[in-house]
Amino acid sequence: MDDALCLALDKHKALKKEIEEKIPKGNIAACILCGYRQGAFDLAKKPEKPEIHEGTIWERDLCLRPEALIRFIRLQPGYHDWSRNRITQSLKDIGALVLQEENASTVHIAKDLPKVYRIRLDVLKDVAEYF
Repeated sequence: MDDALCLALDKHKALKKEIEEKIPKGNIAACILCGYRQGAFDLAKKPEKPEIHEGTIWERDLCLRPEALIRFIRLQPGYHDWSRNRITQSLKDIGALVLQEENASTVHIAKDLPKVYRIRLDVLKDVAEYF
């Protein structure tokens, strides 16, 4: 009886975890803002050395290399299957992305630096919703 109860409890915990991984804990703004506040991104103190970091803060905006943002979002509950296009379109829809060119989602914050997503932290704070 004890073994059956332990087995059922383990199965229940596994199913609960699987369900929780499919439910977002907040919108994309809340997701990124929470990650930023918790130090989930390896940010350079100065943008001159971005090749060894995931991003930096530039003029009060969070600047992240595309692969860092995509990887982070896809690790969040409810966002595992989001494409790069869906992530960038969601950020555009809420007005969080700083754009330089009409068809580009990434920008150069300085000459000779790789392109990054420049995300307005103030917009993230304004539209963040936690579920």
